[in-house]
Amino acid sequence: MTIWESRLAQTFVESAIKFFNSERKIDWEQRRYEIAREIYANNPDTYAEQAVKLADDLIAELKK
Repeated sequence: MTIWESRLAQTFVESAIKFFNSERKIDWEQRRYEIAREIYANNPDTYAEQAVKLADDLIAELKK
């Protein structure tokens, strides 16, 4: 993982933790879409499949 990807992941983790700690029920499919969209939009070298994989990995960590 590059430094940029690490920073991006940290931003998503912080955002997801805030969202997770709220009292709303989490729509994980919607979060998956949002995270993958942000990764894909902000990194022109990333393929859509890679963005979805990174989003899935992040969500798996958040659910632990």
